[in-house]
Amino acid sequence: MTSASTPAHRMAERATGWAQVHDAVRAAIVYGSLAHDRADAWSDLDLVVVAEPGRRDELWAQRAQFAEVVLGSAPVWSQELPWQRPYRYQAWDADGAELDLTIDEEQVEPASVHTRGIRVLVDRAGVADVLIAALVQWRAPEFDAAGHDGGTWAWLLWLHGRLRHGERWAVRYGLHDTLTNRVIPLLGSAVHSAHRELGDEVIDRLN
Repeated sequence: MTSASTPAHRMAERATGWAQVHDAVRAAIVYGSLAHDRADAWSDLDLVVVAEPGRRDELWAQRAQFAEVVLGSAPVWSQELPWQRPYRYQAWDADGAELDLTIDEEQVEPASVHTRGIRVLVDRAGVADVLIAALVQWRAPEFDAAGHDGGTWAWLLWLHGRLRHGERWAVRYGLHDTLTNRVIPLLGSAVHSAHRELGDEVIDRLN
């Protein structure tokens, strides 16, 4: 790791030091802007910590302490993200620096965010090589519209009712929610990557 130049770089250095001395850690791998050499003063640290077999719950129990080490101070806010997947955690310091943490066990669970590049902080067992090989064959799962929200038509009828009653703010919120959580996933993308993956014509239609 080169000399720290952004909060994300400094967090990565502290994460590296922690991972190197923690015997439950098999690997620590960064994705996102830091892995792409595009980190700036507002970039977060997107980090996957891979636990040794049978030790993921041990690391998960230490997530708040780990966040304090990585951020360099106690988090002022943190949250878990069970609606995304298990073992997801985010924490922020008082200056807005963010740790976005995933804890996997034995190997990294491939995801679309890894296809754009990774950077290895610590790797004791060839975890990065296994991930790179898996990504060659990996395909994003199709969006399960019915399973995700079988009540879309009821939701749209509710919005129609709000519109008839002149509740325009509720309708604006509802349309944003519909695009973010229903339409964009049906198109095979996500709100944070739609501008890269869907193309100008589709984005113009969504706007």
